Amino acid sequence: MRSPFSQPSDYRDKITLLTQSNPMSNTELEARLIALETEVAQLKAQQQTSAETPWWEEILGSFANDPAYDEAMQLGRQYRESLRPQTESTSTT
Repeated sequence: MRSPFSQPSDYRDKITLLTQSNPMSNTELEARLIALETEVAQLKAQQQTSAETPWWEEILGSFANDPAYDEAMQLGRQYRESLRPQTESTSTT
């Protein structure tokens, strides 16, 4: 049997390791399964309600009147402009 401290190589090894090292009764397994199904249902419901509003609408305006954001936008613009090839009419040589 594999040591419980070694890293299982794949999903099947993890299941085998868990079932061999921590046997549960059917009642315990059923209770755990019910708890997991309840949590999954809650997560799905939470995801559906948050999907009604697009993510960008939730953050819209969160940087309003923020000088750090304005500076970041200016620096980003300067960087992008520095990557553009210089034409002869705009070069200073």
